[in-house]
Amino acid sequence: MFPGLFIRLNMILPGPGRLYVRLGISSLLVSLLLDYGCLALLDTQLEVVTRYQWIRQKQSTVTWDRVIWNSWCISKHSFISWLIAREALQLKDKLFLLGIIADDTCFLCGSAAENHTHLFSQCCYTRQLFKLLSLKLNVCLPVTNLLVWMQTKPWAKIKKRVTIVWIQALYYAIWNQRNKARLEGVVQRP
Repeated sequence: MFPGLFIRLNMILPGPGRLYVRLGISSLLVSLLLDYGCLALLDTQLEVVTRYQWIRQKQSTVTWDRVIWNSWCISKHSFISWLIAREALQLKDKLFLLGIIADDTCFLCGSAAENHTHLFSQCCYTRQLFKLLSLKLNVCLPVTNLLVWMQTKPWAKIKKRVTIVWIQALYYAIWNQRNKARLEGVVQRP
């Protein structure tokens, strides 16, 4: 009974647990299972789906997915907007914390630390672009909490989609301009 259990646990337990499972010592196995909080794994008849869900640790659902992923938007704009919503872009604040760079000031304005909040809502460059886009669309765009605003704004479907396309294009332009400033050292004014 135990050799089959050890092989199955060896396939699903991450990290240092594999070493203990290969040793095959039952007391270490029980303590390891208690540490991982998975005494239910002692049942050898678990399905693959159950194991996958245990490893995956299902995350909470998001409410902004329909705003970002829609058929009207260009894929690269949607992808950058998705990374912005998840705060997953590699900006200077993360690189500074890792010790990779020594200066964390914004490439576009040079006045504050570059992070998601600053680059996409507080930077003077971004604010100028949002002001220009607001005039173009004849809509008062909030610079902060834009995803919440897009979800709750009651307006015509076509106008909402066009606004989303423009905002995603604006985010992409900001990210593209930031990268040009990083690589070439030149910032084009809006």
